[in-house]
Amino acid sequence: MLPRMPALYLAADPVEAQLVADYLAQHEIGVRIDGAFLWAARGELPLEYPRLYLLDPADETRARALLREYERRALIHSIWRCGCGQDVPQHFELCWNCGLDRPA
Repeated sequence: MLPRMPALYLAADPVEAQLVADYLAQHEIGVRIDGAFLWAARGELPLEYPRLYLLDPADETRARALLREYERRALIHSIWRCGCGQDVPQHFELCWNCGLDRPA
């Protein structure tokens, strides 16, 4: 039996796991998704799934760089910039700094 590598990525849910796997596949990095079906048992079991594992350990450096870029892009899309110049989380309807409405 081969030694198990540490997980490359812990996804929020099976959809994100597949999105990340597809993103890495576009860059010719193969991953295996473990625990996608266990996600349905969340709340009942202390689980941290789904997880992504590299198929080729030689891809780790490139994969981690791509994941940093993926998370940076996700962060950018999770904020909006108010007219006052403040960055505000996407789920806020009003700017917490000046009270202006989020632009449409």
